[in-house]
Amino acid sequence: GLVGRLGSLGSIAPEYDCAISTACGPLDWIVVRDTAAAQQSVELLRERGLGVATFVVLDKQAHLEKRMAPIETPHGSRRLFDLVQCTDPAHRVAFYFALHDTLVCGDKKLASDVAMGGAKRWRVVTTDGVVINPSGTMEGGGKPLRGRMG
Repeated sequence: GLVGRLGSLGSIAPEYDCAISTACGPLDWIVVRDTAAAQQSVELLRERGLGVATFVVLDKQAHLEKRMAPIETPHGSRRLFDLVQCTDPAHRVAFYFALHDTLVCGDKKLASDVAMGGAKRWRVVTTDGVVINPSGTMEGGGKPLRGRMG
């Protein structure tokens, strides 16, 4: 069945609200238990002319569970996924699907050093909502996003 909106299935400390609200586009996606629930939901949306939605199918994400174990992160960074608190542990895999190993840092200089400065390139978001992608592209500007969790 239907589980709920991804961003409503977890919480994060206030100091990381802007980071996760910016770096995690799928927070507004709908989490369902299985493909049948996703298909039923799509049909309902279509029948009632309610628009479209994107669904995260939990039973299709099990392959990611082995990658959810804690990892070593570069100095001054933390994995954003590890900061998310879920009331139901079964929902954690949906957050990993959405975030993978995105890191969070306190400022743009450190974030840039972490993203590009080591042997591995990382996707990094600052606590004020600037995203640095492994390709070297940067996203930011405008009014920082907040309040998409909970």
